[in-house]
Amino acid sequence: AGAEVLCLTVVGDHLICGFSDYSIAVFEQETYTLHKVLQGIGNDAGAISASSGIYSITADSTHLVGVSTQMFQVWNLSTFDFQFRVAVEDPLLSVVFCASHLLCASFDNTVKVWNSFAKRWDVKN
Repeated sequence: AGAEVLCLTVVGDHLICGFSDYSIAVFEQETYTLHKVLQGIGNDAGAISASSGIYSITADSTHLVGVSTQMFQVWNLSTFDFQFRVAVEDPLLSVVFCASHLLCASFDNTVKVWNSFAKRWDVKN
């Protein structure tokens, strides 16, 4: 069985899809031609489970962010090169950019705030 699409968004001229195997596919929006596949990293055991994959994707002017339950991962939006990842204690469900911060909704009904300039959590409640 192939990977399932879990989320999608449009960023600039690209349609971007997150999959259950932690990959992110970047398509040209006008032609739907595959531009690049970004391979994210799964859980520590490497196993794909029913709750695995990229659940949410967001971007600002320079970065693309994909969220799985165990971490968020960051790629350069211009080159699509991998930048870094941040593991999380509480599983994440969704993410959006708000100015220089990532607002991360968690399965435990809380919101975590990641300061993207300082590369640290500002609020975890």
